[in-house]
Amino acid sequence: MANEVENRVLEFNRLQYIFFVLLGYASSQVHELAHWATAMAMGANQLVMGFDRWCLSGLKGPSWPVLAAGPITTLSLALLGLMLLLRGGTQLVRRLGVFLAFYNSVFNLGSVLTEIVRTLLGIAGEGPLYDLSCSELAWKTLFAPISASILVLCIVYGARMLQVKALRLTLGLLFLTIIVSLIIKSLDAMAWLGYERGYPLFTVVHGFIAVVMLVNAVILALLIMMVVKLFRG
Repeated sequence: MANEVENRVLEFNRLQYIFFVLLGYASSQVHELAHWATAMAMGANQLVMGFDRWCLSGLKGPSWPVLAAGPITTLSLALLGLMLLLRGGTQLVRRLGVFLAFYNSVFNLGSVLTEIVRTLLGIAGEGPLYDLSCSELAWKTLFAPISASILVLCIVYGARMLQVKALRLTLGLLFLTIIVSLIIKSLDAMAWLGYERGYPLFTVVHGFIAVVMLVNAVILALLIMMVVKLFRG
């Protein structure tokens, strides 16, 4: 019992912290998968998907559906999380809702806030905040008020459910979100470096750098096993 208490922070045990990291990673890859699926459906001639960045050419039609697909998917995951938090039948399902709502709302908002800071500092960023036809960031900006509202509701109701202070919950999950972001960006840098150098494991398979598919398959297997373990108690 003593070890169990020591392992708990914010009423999450170590297994649930690992689950947050895996779920956040999976959410980011679902975001990228939405870009991929839309581009393939629109008959892209060349598509290279990394863990976080992608390169597209020869698209048959406007690019805005491909750009919008990721942010729309992430917003949908955040809304799903909020619904699970508010309507979940068990506390575990509601905690899953907290994880989904928090990570995916921060995922969209983080890019917008980073771009605003870059603009204020005069540093070149990812793209314009206002042109929906050529910038994924513009779509994230469009959805930012909704994402912010979801985040606030997630923190308020999540803190109430867990009986912890809202600031403590926010800082704890934000720390984990940053860890997930660093992991993804590190993997993405590795994937593109291997692709540019022509390593066999980094060839393009169905639009994805091969190592992306391999890592995602491993993470998906781990996530499924963890979901089963958590729900079995």
